[in-house]
Amino acid sequence: MQGRTDGTRHVRRMNPAINILLEALAPGILVLAASGAVLPWLRTSDERARAVMAVVLIALMWRYMLWRWTSTLPPFALSIDFIVGVTAVRLSECWAL
Repeated sequence: MQGRTDGTRHVRRMNPAINILLEALAPGILVLAASGAVLPWLRTSDERARAVMAVVLIALMWRYMLWRWTSTLPPFALSIDFIVGVTAVRLSECWAL
């Protein structure tokens, strides 16, 4: 560490794009890890486990839909932006089915 008089080390900062990506993917990674840890221990014939998994899946689906409709669409107005946004969301959700 020649040339530094304050004795601090150079810390490399994380790329903001990677930070945003990790923040967005963290819930999915957490659910995947939790299901990977729990599912092998469950019997395939256990209806309670299937019901719990269905409830978790439905909750995650509705959380996604709420985010999709509240955070990614332009504000409600009779404008081209809003109409195109709603049309795009509806088409993409229908395409996913």
